Amino acid sequence: MKKLYLLALSCLLLTQCKKDENVAQDETRPGEEIPAKIDIEKRTVEIMKETAPQAIGTWVLQEVHINATKLYGAQPLGIQKDTVFKDFATLKLYPATRARYKPVQAKHPEFEGTITLKNKTYPVYFSLLVNPDYLFRSEGPQAFFLFDFNFPDGTRIPEEEDKLLKDLGVVGDNFSFQIQPKAPLMVWKGLNRGVKEIIFKKVQ
Repeated sequence: MKKLYLLALSCLLLTQCKKDENVAQDETRPGEEIPAKIDIEKRTVEIMKETAPQAIGTWVLQEVHINATKLYGAQPLGIQKDTVFKDFATLKLYPATRARYKPVQAKHPEFEGTITLKNKTYPVYFSLLVNPDYLFRSEGPQAFFLFDFNFPDGTRIPEEEDKLLKDLGVVGDNFSFQIQPKAPLMVWKGLNRGVKEIIFKKVQ
């Protein structure tokens, strides 16, 4: 389901790109200034070069907003109503050391890192896909992504902490990605499961 969502998002981006390429001849009105066409590949890379470096560092999940009606499986922690967790966990991000895109693509920056909850630390990974609305109109979040664990191949027994992260939807869901230029603030909004929004504060 998560991969299908990202595939659909990629198709939406391609459709939007085609639409905006034709906007000058199809949607302008008499007397209206014809919008300049953009180099989609170049603009996408520019957005990612502006955005991705700001995500690198150590972040506190300052507020995790939970939608109780969309929690996965059994209600974790006995949550029965919408809840906000404060200073919930710590996330460390750095550029991926093992790229999954071959060749490496500047338009899809990749991140590795760790998330720490209750003194337990787990590896994580995600890559960014530009938001069409931001690409063409500079509106909304800069990107979307699937955030998930990055365990080595093989069998492992889940622990209480990583199971909680999954059950809440903090890990294992698709998010929108918005970061404030030159400000220690990042916001992710969950698209499918229990997390409505995560507000991060940069601490390092």
